[in-house]
Amino acid sequence: MTNEILLSIAIPTYNRAKFLDISLNSLCKSVRKSGRNDVEILILDNASTDETRDVVKKYAKHKFLKYIKNDENIGADNNFKKAISLSRGKYVWIFGDDDLVFDDTILYLAQILDAPTAFGIVHLKAQNFTDETSPAEFQEFKNFKIYDGAKAEFIQEAHTNLTFITSNIVNKSLFDKIDLNTIANNNLGQLYWNIACAILSDKQAVVFDKIYAARQFNSGNYNFSKVFGINLNDTLSLIEKNYDAKFITEIFRKRLLIYYYPANIIRIRNGLSAVRNENCFRNLYEIYKKYPLFWIFTVSAMWIPKKLGLLMIKFMQKTI
Repeated sequence: MTNEILLSIAIPTYNRAKFLDISLNSLCKSVRKSGRNDVEILILDNASTDETRDVVKKYAKHKFLKYIKNDENIGADNNFKKAISLSRGKYVWIFGDDDLVFDDTILYLAQILDAPTAFGIVHLKAQNFTDETSPAEFQEFKNFKIYDGAKAEFIQEAHTNLTFITSNIVNKSLFDKIDLNTIANNNLGQLYWNIACAILSDKQAVVFDKIYAARQFNSGNYNFSKVFGINLNDTLSLIEKNYDAKFITEIFRKRLLIYYYPANIIRIRNGLSAVRNENCFRNLYEIYKKYPLFWIFTVSAMWIPKKLGLLMIKFMQKTI
């Protein structure tokens, strides 16, 4: 890492040239408008066979952009880890290849990251959009909070958004304290290092303004209860083991059972999510059978009438 680069924006990608083109257009535009010369964009191409290279050539004139193509597909998790290792910035922003930024996003983020006291994680809120809708340009960024020593409060605020790569900018120096090679390739490595970095650092920040746009319903080829049930629990258990942080992981599990699992189970049952949810009860039962919250909230979401479940989600969104 050099001190010359403040922010590395690393984009792991595989065969998504169409989305990458739109994403790069927004990023390059925002970097140019910011006037910053301490931001780099890295594209980690995981041996794509589509037009990814041709798309990148369109933006090759930008000196802040670098393209790296793997000789073979090394898997999504390992490509994320490679993105971290090649980033030169003080902060690393692993960016989804189908997400977007607004014109002033980079300028505003750079002003936050310029703070004399370093943050462990800067957590970002997103404006969601789909292929049928376009994100509205955000005009003003002002809602920003620093969590000084309040690790549990920060984890509770960010919660499962710690699994979304674009929602978290991480201090590169903290990765030197984490052995990334010990993290399982289970689609949730980012959750491990985000929570670990929050534990290792006394100061985090949250940008409550929706400072980037996240494309929805664009990655559904997985089993929800396997990834966010079994794999997520394995990740939390490893954090407990390595950092003596059961108080943190129990906060995380409580919110999973009360809201995250019920909401997603109901959405899947109503056809509002493209992900699969095979063996849901069995996968979650083995982990949470001793938790009363599992039976009260999560199991209820599995049998409640589907339309009534949607009303339950709306109520919970207002109260939790």
